[in-house]
Amino acid sequence: MQALDFNYIVVPLSILVIVLVSTILLMESRRELLQDKKIKRAIEKIKKEKAEKQLAFRNEQQELDRLRETQAIDNDTYTRLSALIRMNEQKLEETMDTLLTAKDIAKKPKVKPTKAIPEIKF
Repeated sequence: MQALDFNYIVVPLSILVIVLVSTILLMESRRELLQDKKIKRAIEKIKKEKAEKQLAFRNEQQELDRLRETQAIDNDTYTRLSALIRMNEQKLEETMDTLLTAKDIAKKPKVKPTKAIPEIKF
């Protein structure tokens, strides 16, 4: 191989490889950033919905209390409806915990499974 071949073939090819690899790495990092932003937006939306639902649960409980005080419903009905409201609140909490756990799992680095090395028999 002559010096001229090296200057005209190997150097441009190595520059091209460097540019392509850096472009791929840049695109991958941008994709990960966009994915993280989507996850954050989804979590914020879920938190906002949770706050709204908790407010609705409190309002429902206050309305039940008011109905009980005005004798519009009896104690048995009050206890059953209160239990239903509490169960809905618990389900909401469990759902939120699950979603936050999913967010934590999504942030963990992804480990690719390694292929088993075949045994060599002598």
